Amino acid sequence: MFYPSGDHSNKPVPGSINYIVAQDDGEVVYVIQQQQPSGAIDPFSPYPHFHAKIYSTKLSEILEVVKPEWVLSHYARWDLNEKHAVVLSLSRVCSIFYFNTLKATNCNEFYRIKCLMPDMVGWVGDDLAMSGR
Repeated sequence: MFYPSGDHSNKPVPGSINYIVAQDDGEVVYVIQQQQPSGAIDPFSPYPHFHAKIYSTKLSEILEVVKPEWVLSHYARWDLNEKHAVVLSLSRVCSIFYFNTLKATNCNEFYRIKCLMPDMVGWVGDDLAMSGR
């Protein structure tokens, strides 16, 4: 899920990363294709706290350059049929906390995943930087 053109005043949209590009100036960008709207009635719209929405199974033919700071989260996609897919934003499932840990000779960077929902811990898995919680 990302904010097109980096505009956080609009709702984020799903897209698939085709390429990750390191530009000459050292900046990294993603080249993505947006998931197309379906035009169908969305049965999930009455449930604002359940971040699912119906989209087309097709992706845009237009490639877009997206900066990493425009990205909100991953999403899950399930094709209902040949034309329609359910897209579920994973932005509220887990948070990623970044921290540094000093060792005797250097500073190592670690990523720790902490789930906001206790019953999801098993889904994330204890082997994914969950030790020492």
